[in-house]
Amino acid sequence: MKLRIAFVIILCSWASLQVLADMPYMPLSFHLTTTKEIYEEGEMVEFVLTITNIDKTKTYPVVTPGSQNSGLKLIHLDIYDRAKNVFIKRAFENREMNMFIKSVDINGIVYLKPGEKISIPFYWNDQSQSNASYTKPASHHILNIPLFVGEYLVIANYSPKGIADSLYHFLQNTDEEQMPNKINFIGIGETAKCILKIKKAPLGKLSIQGVEYNCVQYHKDDYYNYYADSIAQKKYNPTHAVSTNVGSYHVINFEYSSYPNLYNEYIKRFSNGNIQEYRRFGNSCPTPIFERRFNDSGILVYAADKLPDGSVKKIYYYDDKRIMKEELYSVDAKLLIITEFIYTKTKGLRRKEITQQMDPCIEYLLNEKQEAVHE
Repeated sequence: MKLRIAFVIILCSWASLQVLADMPYMPLSFHLTTTKEIYEEGEMVEFVLTITNIDKTKTYPVVTPGSQNSGLKLIHLDIYDRAKNVFIKRAFENREMNMFIKSVDINGIVYLKPGEKISIPFYWNDQSQSNASYTKPASHHILNIPLFVGEYLVIANYSPKGIADSLYHFLQNTDEEQMPNKINFIGIGETAKCILKIKKAPLGKLSIQGVEYNCVQYHKDDYYNYYADSIAQKKYNPTHAVSTNVGSYHVINFEYSSYPNLYNEYIKRFSNGNIQEYRRFGNSCPTPIFERRFNDSGILVYAADKLPDGSVKKIYYYDDKRIMKEELYSVDAKLLIITEFIYTKTKGLRRKEITQQMDPCIEYLLNEKQEAVHE
């Protein structure tokens, strides 16, 4: 028995070593921080990416942004929600540079000896001067949507592929041959992450990524609307609405955003900050782009996704995680396939009932019109 246990341990250890052996050796470590623990809405955020040579004997080259002002960004950001029950990318920046000043792009390069490090500062929402985000390379980090009050997970992508292809080697997977004399990256580079906390600013005007918003208090003390129109009359729909408190980065339970030509976003949270309902939706039928809903016990009861081919799939679950129903909208939104799951008394799957509905979005529009008339 002892021999058998020992053999199993050795076998597991060997398997672990094989997995590790497949991973390319990475002599650099990446660490991301912010220079302040909490920022206020509209304030410039300073990030610092620190790269350290953790090899004990060799010197390695590290590419830096330098004075680069065209081409692909060496460092670009992805912003995720801090909820622990579902992983949601809330914002991102385009890797392609789009600066007003164009010249031959110049990246820096440093050679880090064993134990040496270099810190690279860069900025989001730099409004120190007009058009700073488009004239200063370190400030050329522009997200696809603004960030308001909240707590976010920030991932900085250090992506030298397309910038320093002759200096490094890039692998698509661990089965590819590695180059012993170069740093081998999996994919286009490495990542580092940190937490970004943005607290509620006082009422009035604030500017985010060059757009001016006017924040006004709604009927409740902890409910605020943000209007991109400076007049901020209530007949205009707000760009953003949130339940929070001035000076706090905690969203109490609700936030909504409307981004013209992109999508709308609705979030309802549990008291611990996790997602109770998340909706990213468009204005045309079928509306879901990405949606999740959880019951009071935190169990997923509804999910909807816009699939890569453009079709939309909705799945409804029972509280015990069994699938209740699936709905699949065709790419042209002219066909809806409904699959209902029929179970036995012991909750075993008995059969599936499949029905089709032609032009479901026309019926959807008619229903919307009827509801509007009724109101």
